[in-house]
Amino acid sequence: MISIGNVLAMEAAEDPEDNLALQILADAPAYCYGTNSANGRTHALWALMQLRRDDELLPQLAPLRYACRLWFERHVVPPIPTELLFMFAYASMRLECIEDVKLSLVLAHRRRLSLSQQHDLIELLNSIPDEPTHATPVT
Repeated sequence: MISIGNVLAMEAAEDPEDNLALQILADAPAYCYGTNSANGRTHALWALMQLRRDDELLPQLAPLRYACRLWFERHVVPPIPTELLFMFAYASMRLECIEDVKLSLVLAHRRRLSLSQQHDLIELLNSIPDEPTHATPVT
């Protein structure tokens, strides 16, 4: 199983195919809607890595955040997949959706993340550039 820490470590790796990132992003919301396979988790992590690396993919943040939020509303019973929580927190922070950033922190607390996962989440949120994103939020 790939962990968030592994994804952050792999971030410098180059993608051999330009369309791979778009395919991964296309598959990630399906994972948000309930796929709970290892393949879905891997897709979610790769999507997060691609979003962090490629600003041209930022328009995908709004639908990704919306898909994550729908998953949380439909699956109120834990456990919340850590990968999904990290994607939601990252997308919310980049889109400056403060209420969703707060929700992601509440969910992280409920999820009882390990210390290393908490550290990874903080590192992820601290890695976000200061300039605002111009992606249109989906409500």
